[in-house]
Amino acid sequence: MSTAASNYEYEQTEGEPISSNPTLVTQAIAQLNASEIDRMIATARAFPRKLAAVRKEIYSLVVQDEETAASMIYALPRGKEKNESTGRWEQKIITGPTARFAEILAYGWGNNRSMARVISEDQEFLTAQGVFFDLEKNVSWSVEVKRRITDRDGRRFNADMLGVTANAALAIAARNAILKAIPKAVWRDLYEAAERTIKGSVETLAERRQKALDQFKVYGLTVPMICKVLGVGGVSEITLDVVGIMRGILTALKDGETTVEQLMADVGGIDAAVTDKYQQRIGEIRARYSATKQPSGVSPEVRQAQAKLAERQQRAGASKGEQRANTAPVTDAPPAPAAENLDAEPAATKVARDEGW
Repeated sequence: MSTAASNYEYEQTEGEPISSNPTLVTQAIAQLNASEIDRMIATARAFPRKLAAVRKEIYSLVVQDEETAASMIYALPRGKEKNESTGRWEQKIITGPTARFAEILAYGWGNNRSMARVISEDQEFLTAQGVFFDLEKNVSWSVEVKRRITDRDGRRFNADMLGVTANAALAIAARNAILKAIPKAVWRDLYEAAERTIKGSVETLAERRQKALDQFKVYGLTVPMICKVLGVGGVSEITLDVVGIMRGILTALKDGETTVEQLMADVGGIDAAVTDKYQQRIGEIRARYSATKQPSGVSPEVRQAQAKLAERQQRAGASKGEQRANTAPVTDAPPAPAAENLDAEPAATKVARDEGW
């Protein structure tokens, strides 16, 4: 397993690549009165940010506890790549900062305005626009993100799913605008601090690894499925770095940036061994159910008794000069359930008792 060579490729993980569109930025900001914008810019420049204080505040929020740090990072599988040192093809994992990280970043950065809105919706895609305006530096960015609103069969989402998809697109668009406008040099090491917080240490590895595995159960993901997503051979290969990726995948699932179906599709579907195991269990259940519905098999002793009964009936009919029309030859196949239950079974049992069986 390996991570992408260039982390923080947030613009490539969801929707279209980031692009700056001055026209759209102008249209979005034009909703504010020109004099109000001038006043906000003047206020921002009268109280400029102090970079050291900004970084300290963001750091204290990002790493205040393990759960908060985990919400700062997402991780998604994206195909495979060749490990040049081993020559093997390994699972490629893309990681990056989440919308929650961008929110804290904008809060600590100060002197800014940001917004997100849905700007278009057609039969297949929904487009959201995120805008970030740094008042102090007079720098603005606009980002558009497209999200598909049809399932794999081409059916359009219902109203509830459209709302969920729109919210996810808005969060991603705002995140991308913020991360593009605020220089990466400001927040890169703060993001890495969050990574170190969720990985923990060697002493906490076993505990955090098991905690992450348990959280995946909520989404119906088994240990073999998780190992396939991570590109590892088993639980013992889940190291500190991999624990960080696991928490990132959980965050992506919680925030709606991916689904279990998309997650498994990215790694080639559910492991065949796992599928075979559950198919075998289903087969066993069906076999037991069918056995309860089928008539029970006839033992050899009962079959012999049936034969003797038929022979006696034939002899009795011959002595009286008549052949019983309803006496059928006995075959190896078991009799029909109705005949067995109502007539043949009790008579055969009686013959067996008379013969001393």
